[in-house]
Formats: sequence, structure tokens, C-alpha cells
Amino acid sequence: MDAGWLSQGFQPPTQTITMDDSVTKPSPKPLPTQLSPTMRGLRTDEQLAEFLSSSKPGTAVVEFGTSWCHKCHEMFPQFYKLSKQYDQHAYAVAQVETMKATVSSIKYTPTFGIFRNGKRVDEVVGKEPQKLADRLWLHSE
Repeated sequence: MDAGWLSQGFQPPTQTITMDDSVTKPSPKPLPTQLSPTMRGLRTDEQLAEFLSSSKPGTAVVEFGTSWCHKCHEMFPQFYKLSKQYDQHAYAVAQVETMKATVSSIKYTPTFGIFRNGKRVDEVVGKEPQKLADRLWLHSE
């Protein structure tokens, strides 16, 4: 389970100057990361929209967090475990500091949005693993 993309900074440099004064360009941002067979990593609003539309007509669960959020990192192993337990849902981890449209609806990280047919039907705010497990159980078919 490689979640290294979670710790990447908000504003990547446009160039890097090395010790010998040579200039290098950073590699392009990665495509959505497949964290597991049922979990993806999302970095843009377009990737989130595509994920939600591809998860129709089922249920999608998205953890909205940031690379600097300590509670998001603490909650990730439990979120990953729940994604294996309730594997009928589609799961994603969205890095909101790189999502301009999404960030306006997120007031606290982590926020777990539960979507059905692309519409938000429920949410769990904060580091509440038991509450999230209960909500996933409620939204299971």
C-alpha cells in the first residue's frame, strides 16, 4: 500500500536548481492512483467528478483530506481496512488542497462523503472510525 502521493506538497516547484547550477523540470503530476482494487487517489476536481460518475449506480465513499492533516493520516489505515470489509462500495481519497471547486464544501478534514448515484447522501466529519463503520454498514445493500 503506497500512499506517498498523500505527502506531496501543495505547490510543486516549476523548476529545481541543483548544486551544480543545472536546472531540472519536475515530473508531471501522476494520474489518479489506484491504492487498491476498490480505492483510488484523487488530486483534481475532474478526477473526483469522473470517479463519482463511474461509481454509479452504486455507493461511493470519499475521504476528503490534505497532505498536512495529521488526523487524515491517522485515519487512513482504518479507512483502508473498512474498504476491504465493505468492498461493495467504491472508495477514494481526495486531496482537497489541489481541488479548487471541492474545497469550498469542506470545512474540516478528514470529512468522509458517502455518495449514491453521484449525489452526497451522508457524511462523517472528523476522526471517528466507529461512526464511519456504522455509516458504511447502514449504506450497505
